[in-house]
Amino acid sequence: MSFDKDVFIKRAEYTVLYALYARLKIYAPIQAMACKNKIAEIPWGEEWICSWDHPDSQISFYQQIEDIIDEHPTALESIFSHLHLFQEEAGRRMTYYEPEQWDKPVYYPSVSRPNHKDLYKYWEKIGDSFHRFLSDALQADSEVRISQFFAWAELWLTSIAAGAKYPFISLAEYLKTLSAIIIALRDHHTLKIVLGDVSGIQSYLFDIARIGTGNVAKRLRARSFALGLLAESSAHRLLLDTKMPIHNLVLSAGGIFYALIPGNESLECWKNSTNNYFYQRFHGSISLNTAEMEVSPFELWSNFPDVLSNLHEMLQIVKGQPFNVQIMDEEGWIESCFIHNSFKKHVPCESCYKFPKQSGEDICEYCSLDEKIGQILPKTNYLLFKKGPYSKLRNKRSVDLGNDICVELAESGSDADENTYLIQSWNQSPLLKIDTPIQGKWMANFIPLASKEDCENLNLKDLNEECKLNSPLTFSQLSAFSKGKHLIGYFKADVDRLGMLFSVGLINERKQQSFSLMHIVMLSKQLERFFSGGINDLLCTKYKRIYTVFSGGDDLFFIGPWSEIMEAAKEVRQKFYSFAGLNKEVSISAGISIVKPNMPLPHVAKEVEKELEKAKEVPNRFRRMNEEQSGRDQIALFDTVMTWEDFNLLNGEAIMIANWWNEGKISSAFLYQLVHFSRMYQLYKEKGDTESLKFIPMLAYSIRRNMEEAGDIKTDQRVLNWANALLQIDDDKTDWLWGYIKPIIQLSALYRRREEMH
Repeated sequence: MSFDKDVFIKRAEYTVLYALYARLKIYAPIQAMACKNKIAEIPWGEEWICSWDHPDSQISFYQQIEDIIDEHPTALESIFSHLHLFQEEAGRRMTYYEPEQWDKPVYYPSVSRPNHKDLYKYWEKIGDSFHRFLSDALQADSEVRISQFFAWAELWLTSIAAGAKYPFISLAEYLKTLSAIIIALRDHHTLKIVLGDVSGIQSYLFDIARIGTGNVAKRLRARSFALGLLAESSAHRLLLDTKMPIHNLVLSAGGIFYALIPGNESLECWKNSTNNYFYQRFHGSISLNTAEMEVSPFELWSNFPDVLSNLHEMLQIVKGQPFNVQIMDEEGWIESCFIHNSFKKHVPCESCYKFPKQSGEDICEYCSLDEKIGQILPKTNYLLFKKGPYSKLRNKRSVDLGNDICVELAESGSDADENTYLIQSWNQSPLLKIDTPIQGKWMANFIPLASKEDCENLNLKDLNEECKLNSPLTFSQLSAFSKGKHLIGYFKADVDRLGMLFSVGLINERKQQSFSLMHIVMLSKQLERFFSGGINDLLCTKYKRIYTVFSGGDDLFFIGPWSEIMEAAKEVRQKFYSFAGLNKEVSISAGISIVKPNMPLPHVAKEVEKELEKAKEVPNRFRRMNEEQSGRDQIALFDTVMTWEDFNLLNGEAIMIANWWNEGKISSAFLYQLVHFSRMYQLYKEKGDTESLKFIPMLAYSIRRNMEEAGDIKTDQRVLNWANALLQIDDDKTDWLWGYIKPIIQLSALYRRREEMH
């Protein structure tokens, strides 16, 4: 049944603008009147005002949800302050955001609550800004206008609460979700929520990235970028097919998406065409899994835990049967589907081994494209999403996403044409006022590029690789910037217990309060701001040698000079803890692997994943001694799990010992003996083996022989004091040192080499 999409978008537009205007009338009446007068001057403004004066005809849904306009504006509380799993509510601190324009990705909450005076002043600023926005609202297309409104709201309405009923939901997310529901409802009582999960992305990413051809650094980020768009583009195809605006994709992060569409729409054709493309393009390694449920607005607003639980149950069933339609028919297995035609009379690509080499080349067309995109990505400011046959839209800056959707990486949004259905602006690139829907997005797209100074220094090194100006630095080149030994660090981290935080962390049992779709969206968007925009800012400004494989959703993966990775790991954790309002139940765990730059990436990716899993599942030594069985909020390095605080201390201790080592104040023989003695100490401490205490006189003898009486060692009282303290086995500091002496010495050996580049 055909329908006029514009009618329902306008209905949503009337509603969300009225919700804003109703607040302005109370909190900034002078600005509200100016805005209403400005609206009256706009050609289609009369429709808006008419709908507000006759709410029964256009904004009945707004009345149904009982949007309560409070007497005073409400400060936005951090949603992280409301998350809890084990801690009693009384033990948690509430944190708040200052009312201000959010033009940066990350804002940190504080325990200080903004006063009413500051909130009213900010509402006046909102009114002035909205008046300026209305002065430029010249687009006749309602979908373009509403996209521009939400881009404006993202800046101005993200730091204030929707109201006392939803104190930790921003007004921006409240209005956007409200709009998506209205449009999907049409004139019915129910709509459909679709949960999508594009699975297999990380496995595929690391499985095909091989070091052998030498340019993996250029290709890896581009490949990660393209794979990361698959969930978003799949959802876009669904919305285009069901004639929904793109903002009905209410959430897309980490390969997961939620979309709202009309309740009578079928998903079968969309699912089959998407998985047909995935099966052929990725040889069955990546699949789209979906769950759908017809719901009422009330269920999204007030009973979402049940909806979410049902969706995830359905999704798990579907995940166990990927590509059923592609590989089976009524008669059973379709045997021809199990043999791909890539290599008939062709030699496999030397990089991915998945597709045939191009004529006269060592790599396939996809690896070649990744290399080109890897060069373009750091300079990209806009993504132009286009619809139509890729054969007609293809150019040197485009990536095919299947289902007649592609993206073009652009430095300027003015490159949009009649095939462009969405302009996505990255990291606060100016939002253009053209006749195409727009969307702002925070994106971690930083890649270390070679400066002139880098090229001069690196070309003097014996790296067997030429350094080219403004080219992505290779892993071997990055390793040369490490302090000490020229090695590479791999750092992977993600949020702990995220599934539990989403499913039960928001439920307030004491107040018998549930959570809504908006709460899930708000929490996801906040995490996305940190892991995409915040991380990108951190690398751009401070850690310019670190390569972002991916960072978004709730996780990240870095590659860089190992010593810089150590520093970045500490800062990421510190910033995340502050970002989460100092809530100890919202934590991250991480793993670090330090290797030679030519180590095969698939192998190292598995190793760093093992370290991360260890940090999540295995309690560190001191937790075990206190009979604590839980992991998480930890980091693993050299197969050793430790708290983040101990990681910081361990790194400092390793640097101190490396300096002594370099200065000739401590010997290699003595340090390696300490590793042996530490095993004896552990046997005594953890198993009560008193026989192992013989290490104490052995250590005392070693101190005399290797320090006090050694002719080739420069005696230093600080070093002697440090070594003698190891004899005091009942001291807590000594116990800590013996617990971590092996990784401390391993790390100090890496810091020891003096060759450095800056």
